[in-house]
Amino acid sequence: MSNTLEKRRKEITMNSEDILVAVLHKVGQGVRLTNDVRLTKVFQNGSEKAPELLGEFAWHPQYHDSKTLRSALQILDLGGGIVRENASIKSFRVAPRVAGGYGESKYMALNDRDRQIVDELAQEIVGTFSST
Repeated sequence: MSNTLEKRRKEITMNSEDILVAVLHKVGQGVRLTNDVRLTKVFQNGSEKAPELLGEFAWHPQYHDSKTLRSALQILDLGGGIVRENASIKSFRVAPRVAGGYGESKYMALNDRDRQIVDELAQEIVGTFSST
């Protein structure tokens, strides 16, 4: 990892769950998401474009799965940050507190550049899942 990336990582005090909350805040409650390869691909694209913020979300090149994304979604599920449609289905929506004040606080804790990255990622997610 380059010195610039290491410095940048040290500046970011948010963990992967915080970053995911900020993204889901911008996605909002109106979109039904699915924890599948499409969502992982959006985060993979984001990790390539902005590795300093989203690098942890990169997928395993052989399995096309992001352990970080999967773990962060599981934590948000347990904490009520997302609302699963039922236990056996991978579909979910953003919970009201993530769409509201809690999510906004995580989003606003980002600097301007990182908010722009989160905005673009959220728009890609909405575009991907609004058509399904």
